[in-house]
Amino acid sequence: PPPAQPPTPPRRQAQTQRAPGRRPAHPGQRLRPAGRPTRRAPAAPPPAGGSAPILGQTHGAPVPIPPPVKFEVVASARQRQGPAGARLLCRLNGSERALEVHDDFYVGGGEDSDLCLSGGYAPRRAALVVKVEGRYRVYNTSPLPETVLVNGKGIQGHADLVDGDELSIYGVALTFEAS
Repeated sequence: PPPAQPPTPPRRQAQTQRAPGRRPAHPGQRLRPAGRPTRRAPAAPPPAGGSAPILGQTHGAPVPIPPPVKFEVVASARQRQGPAGARLLCRLNGSERALEVHDDFYVGGGEDSDLCLSGGYAPRRAALVVKVEGRYRVYNTSPLPETVLVNGKGIQGHADLVDGDELSIYGVALTFEAS
């Protein structure tokens, strides 16, 4: 016969604090242990040198989303596809520059971006302008619709562009011109 093993003590279950009628969402979930208050991280201090633009709201509280520190137009390492079919007029600090849009145009902090954003809030890919069935469309790749605006309205997903549309991508002002 196999050697006898000592009996294992029964497991103690943690005491839990539970509101009447409240059950865990799934079988393995534990409720907060009794006597231990929940802690939240302190709120971040407001930005120095004034307030950032308010672009969205979460649960009634404004969410500041500052624009990127700077942007620059770079010669992308990507191969250009198709002839230039549109232009984006880029404005910042009183200067304006026309940027050619071929079949696609990338905006973000990535190395392959055509309009490169930099700063603490600049994502690798902020937006794409893509030619689809002869028309141009802007895609917001951010989870926040307030980061890409078309004619002052935040977009989630994509929006078709027409000549004269005003865009704002992470605070960079652009005007779309169809050729």
